[in-house]
Amino acid sequence: MNNYNLNQDQRNTLKRFLNIIIPPCEKSGLMGAGELNLIEFVSKYDSSALEIIIHDLDTMNNLSIKKYSKLFAFLSEKECEDILEHLKSNNNNFAKTLIVNTLGCYYQNDSILKTLGISSKAPYPDGNQVISGDLNLLDPVRKMKNIYRDIN
Repeated sequence: MNNYNLNQDQRNTLKRFLNIIIPPCEKSGLMGAGELNLIEFVSKYDSSALEIIIHDLDTMNNLSIKKYSKLFAFLSEKECEDILEHLKSNNNNFAKTLIVNTLGCYYQNDSILKTLGISSKAPYPDGNQVISGDLNLLDPVRKMKNIYRDIN
């Protein structure tokens, strides 16, 4: 995973946070969001968000060190929850950019779509085939009065 400008602490925190957003599911075989190459995705599609994401990761780590004397990546579930609740209560937009990009990256990943049983190609790559039928079935609708008001 190429993480561009992230140091090791930030990479560890990113992976932990992403797996909180979308944890792996052994039952369905879905990987957690921490296994994605989010930073490459963001660099490609929303490079202006990199600085915000790095700031959010540093904010998580700084508060974690202040409260628990260890980095966010090494906190217990309860401690992570406490840090995230504190940050969210002080800044309603905290990690918004990170979450939005995570969801975009995750649900555009071919292996995730395949596991979910969703095709990764366009729904109608060869055009939408309209089944011909009896158009007289629309006669009752055509005979109805307009349900809108003409503005002319």
